[in-house]
Amino acid sequence: MKSEAKAIAKRIKAKGLQKLKWYCQMCEKQCRDENGFKCHTQSEGHLRQMSIFKQSSGKFMDQFSKQFEKDFLNILSRRHNTKRVRANIVYNEFIQDRDHVHMNATYWGTLSTFVQYLGREGKCTVDETEKGWYIAWIDNDPETLARLAKGEKKKQHDQDDEDRHRKEIEKQIAASKANALERGVDLNLEKFTELKSDSSINTLEISIQKKKKKKTIGNLTKNESSNNDKTKSADPGKNKIPTNNLNPSNVLEKKRKNGTAMENIVQRMEQRKRPKDFNGGIVRSDSIAGSNNSHSHSHVLVDGCWFHKGIVVKLTDKSFGQLRKSKAVITHVSQSIIGSGKLQLINKKDKNALEDSEVRINQTQVETVVPKLGGTVVIVSKDPSFKYRGLRCKLVDIDIDKYSVSVKLLEGGDIGRVVNQLDYENISKLF
Repeated sequence: MKSEAKAIAKRIKAKGLQKLKWYCQMCEKQCRDENGFKCHTQSEGHLRQMSIFKQSSGKFMDQFSKQFEKDFLNILSRRHNTKRVRANIVYNEFIQDRDHVHMNATYWGTLSTFVQYLGREGKCTVDETEKGWYIAWIDNDPETLARLAKGEKKKQHDQDDEDRHRKEIEKQIAASKANALERGVDLNLEKFTELKSDSSINTLEISIQKKKKKKTIGNLTKNESSNNDKTKSADPGKNKIPTNNLNPSNVLEKKRKNGTAMENIVQRMEQRKRPKDFNGGIVRSDSIAGSNNSHSHSHVLVDGCWFHKGIVVKLTDKSFGQLRKSKAVITHVSQSIIGSGKLQLINKKDKNALEDSEVRINQTQVETVVPKLGGTVVIVSKDPSFKYRGLRCKLVDIDIDKYSVSVKLLEGGDIGRVVNQLDYENISKLF
């Protein structure tokens, strides 16, 4: 039993590649260490093989060299074809075969001398660089050469056809020119002349006249009033001007609303500085508010979209870069593009103010924000049949383990009711 295990262990060790200097090419024997190789060289079988080698050493060296060259070129042509590759890479692929002919049994003592030999014989193109020798196989196969010659012949034939066709066209052009000259036709149809400016040509003058503004009297222009005066003499009962439009207080009120350009600019700047309120003036098609609710208001809700005007969201998409995880407020919900809207970032210095610029956003790029206990939230959902959707609530409890919250309704028919186990995705902070 022990002998069998020992034999198996020896076979496993002998499977891998060993050092080349402990390999005997004549006996095709690989030794694992120096002592084993020394014992092999003193053995009777090795001495018998060496005596045969001495009788015709040139014959054996020539045979090993030819076999080595054949196997090496076979790997180079099959694996790399005519591509330029490092000689050392090809050699490492060559020695993967355990029974290959070793280089120490050939005429070439090193790989460099063998590569130079291939270059001299015209079997490979070789060049030396700082990284070592590079070789590329030259395909001298008769079938390949015949195929290349056939391709060159076809290419030359096509070139001859093109030249012949071009010459025929040139002959036709020359014949047509000669025919035109016989008929007296001028062939120089295009004549290029120098560009000269003529001072006699008058310059073009353009005048823009400013239109006169029509004076308004109430809601009627001066022309309309003159027309009314004409018709008034014919029919005094028709086209009477309302007295309230001619009232000077109405005209002054209009001027006060319009104001000057500078006053309008200052007013817009003040509106930007003030925080925006998103709770008022919103209309909802499926109104849920009851008559007994003083805080009731309606909202525009879109099926398939959980966006709600005025809610706070967090940017989660990686495309935002440094702005990722920043908080913003939904300012517009698109009615035509489902799941789309616009938002404004919350000012980092003043949490009650927003940035000026608006950004178009998709609902997959943001997530809801859960405020502190006691904060005002809005119930959001994509499902139009979701109960209490779009209602304002007060956050009363947060269950961290179940990722859910409990809210108290601030509007609707069930005002004051506490709704439990709402997911984080179903509520968002109201700005």
